[in-house]
Amino acid sequence: MATTCEQAIIENENAIEKLNSGLLLNKFRVRVCCIADVPVLKDNGFLHSIKVVVIDLPSVLQKDDNIRNETYERLHDATDCVTDGADGPLLFDFLSLSKLEQRCATPDENLCRPITLCHCYFECNPLDTADAFGLRNRLMRQSLFVTLDRNLQDLPICIVANATDQLGTTFVGFHFSNSRIITFHTRCLGRFGDRCKDTLRILHQRFIKGLESRSKAVALYKILGEDTPLYGESKFLSNMSLTFKWDENSENYLCAPSPSASAVFHFSPGWKDKRVALFESTTELEYLLHLACVLDSGCTMIWPSAENDTSDQLLVEVGQLISQYRIQNPDTEHVDFTELLWDILKKCGNFNSLVAALNLVFDALKQCRINAILHEDNRSTIARLIHDAQSRNLMLPRLEALTPIQILLEIGVERFRRDMVQAYITAGFMTNDIDLDLKPQSYSGPEDRARALLPYHLALQTMLEIKRYLALPSHILTTMTRSVITKYCSSPLSDITKIFYETAVPLIHVQQDLLHKLPDLWSNETTYFNGSSVVAHTSVHFTRKSQLTFIDNLINHETEFNLKMHVSETELINEFEYQYYGFSPSGFTDSVYNISVQSWEEAVKEALCANSSFEKLSNNRNFLAEVTGMIFNENAVKRAFRMFTERVLKYILRIPRHVTLPEHEDTHKLLLSDDPHFKGVDELTRQSDQLFELIIQYRFILKGINEQLQEANAVIDVLTTLITQLERLSSDVQEDSMVDSNSDTFTR
Repeated sequence: MATTCEQAIIENENAIEKLNSGLLLNKFRVRVCCIADVPVLKDNGFLHSIKVVVIDLPSVLQKDDNIRNETYERLHDATDCVTDGADGPLLFDFLSLSKLEQRCATPDENLCRPITLCHCYFECNPLDTADAFGLRNRLMRQSLFVTLDRNLQDLPICIVANATDQLGTTFVGFHFSNSRIITFHTRCLGRFGDRCKDTLRILHQRFIKGLESRSKAVALYKILGEDTPLYGESKFLSNMSLTFKWDENSENYLCAPSPSASAVFHFSPGWKDKRVALFESTTELEYLLHLACVLDSGCTMIWPSAENDTSDQLLVEVGQLISQYRIQNPDTEHVDFTELLWDILKKCGNFNSLVAALNLVFDALKQCRINAILHEDNRSTIARLIHDAQSRNLMLPRLEALTPIQILLEIGVERFRRDMVQAYITAGFMTNDIDLDLKPQSYSGPEDRARALLPYHLALQTMLEIKRYLALPSHILTTMTRSVITKYCSSPLSDITKIFYETAVPLIHVQQDLLHKLPDLWSNETTYFNGSSVVAHTSVHFTRKSQLTFIDNLINHETEFNLKMHVSETELINEFEYQYYGFSPSGFTDSVYNISVQSWEEAVKEALCANSSFEKLSNNRNFLAEVTGMIFNENAVKRAFRMFTERVLKYILRIPRHVTLPEHEDTHKLLLSDDPHFKGVDELTRQSDQLFELIIQYRFILKGINEQLQEANAVIDVLTTLITQLERLSSDVQEDSMVDSNSDTFTR
């Protein structure tokens, strides 16, 4: 039996390779994809298969590249344009993603940042709808195994359509299962609205008579999505979601989960994602793992970036640390000397700096100037040397080859392990380190001990995020911690992107703030029965993102002529679009209007000049204005140009979501930078709130001071008036005394 299974697997792989290398009927591309990668189909339960055969048109990338190259040769800069007059450009070459990538390939750092973008679109080239239905019928009528490979007989067949028909067909297909043929048809109904509701009601009425139905709703809330730009290398975005499932009426859409709904919490920690807890610890663990690879694999050592004067500063810090532990201090009784030494040595920018710092430590050990109390389970070389120095039995190793790096790794592992255990205990996940079983064996090398920390660190990240978004009791958190650690430690962590943890939680344990927004995915699957036989299976699927590029284009260019723009006039100024395209989108629409008017005037002039009896009228401006107004003053023409302007500004000349403008680059860099000196959004928000409160306090204080100043000024005015009156009285008294004195003299 084992041989037969192995042979079947090999034949299946050969069939997949054969399909992916050729064309079906010399026209269609055939691929075997994981059903989890195909939009819409992955969220439906009627296809019980891991893989699916996807049929579409072959890729035309080579042809598109030739067109791009010709355009790029004609206009070297993506924002170049040829202008005619001051009212706007007449010849445009729009900036595409390929041209943006070409510009980002330049060595100028101001034009490009190392950004990782996660695109969730499914790559496909759809067939015309009529061709898709014709191909499906042909494959169903003829023997499928003559056209395709016989080893793929159990896989569903899915044909991609371009949704240009009245039904909006996107997928058509069939599946041979248990001697039965299951056909499926997927439609795109556009944005949810009255038209979508009417269509769904009509579809529901097709199955409602005489059939029993069972419906189950699914709502997916993405807490941490994968559509965030990520700066730097060796980083992977985390993924966190909540999926609710409950029984629901088939006629209800986009309703909230019922109280009896069960939730599945999914979390993938990723790597060095600043949105997840313990970002700095992850960076430190990455450094430890790199040191381990240097020791056992011989890879090139990459030191942390440091300034030129960092080496001298490190030696000063090491000397100060040694002097601090020259005499046993009760204040440092619970602080391990090697932990503080790691905080200094991990900043070494080269091998010589590390050796120089360790030489200072060794010299202090020779002179017995380090009297530190160490943890009993500290198995690092530095800890052993300190014990030997205190017992007068010191033998120092030679600091050559990889010995300094091994010493650095050992103290780093001890520090990281102890901090991680303390984090588990502080968060209430464990009571002591015995529950984690983190104590290394005596025969384990520092490399193995460093790698053993990875699953525990990822488990701690997972539990911290679970505690953050789920209101779980303490005993459930403890049990769940053991479950996460067991799962992460059960197998080697070879691919960090495939690490995840899922658990079922009741709705009452979910933070209600997460449910205040609309779900990222909402579906309602209904199965119709005639007795015990399944008659049909329907699924209503709502998403914020279609994951199909041609669907996005159709939705953005819907042919609803009564569509009203809900965009403010200030947004239509298109300042950012002017910077992105190199011209004003509003100026472009004005130019089109002006060209139309000018072309009509020239046509009228030619018609008048052709007839000698109307030759004099060809130079009459008033007459030309009247004739022009016959066309452009019509309401239909005005409405057409108004709709043209709205659609161009709203749908066509808009900056794509994946493009980041230069003035926003620094913001993204600040949010996603590894620099510990940069403050996060929460910290900046907290400081902003504090400053706002201080401003309010200072305004009240300023108001009180102004009132006191007004009172003081009033008192000063009163005092000034009194002083003036006193001065007048004093002068009058002096004059009277002078008069009396003169009169007395005259009498004598």
